[in-house]
Amino acid sequence: MQAVGAPMAAVYFDDFRVMDIVDFVFIVIGVIGLMGYVYALRIGSAGFWRLFLPVFVLWDLFFRFIIMRPDSEIDITSYYLILCILFLFLIPQYIAVYRYQRELQLSQT
Repeated sequence: MQAVGAPMAAVYFDDFRVMDIVDFVFIVIGVIGLMGYVYALRIGSAGFWRLFLPVFVLWDLFFRFIIMRPDSEIDITSYYLILCILFLFLIPQYIAVYRYQRELQLSQT
């Protein structure tokens, strides 16, 4: 859903920022890692995924909690609650990327 939302936001919204493009790139790379794990495809090296995963998680935290600003229409507590729920859904992706880099590392040795 986010992978579709970022390009559409660039077309339809005036407040689209460069940081949104960077976020879109991280999302696409994360989905590629997820796809590589699920379908047992060899995409990239274990070293790349080992470096990418912590940067990906930190980027998600930084972008969602610091860069994104909630609209004045939404309560700040509700906003952070929604973000926490979002991260519950992202945890399986982080685990999949971690397991993917481990599988690539084990297959190289």
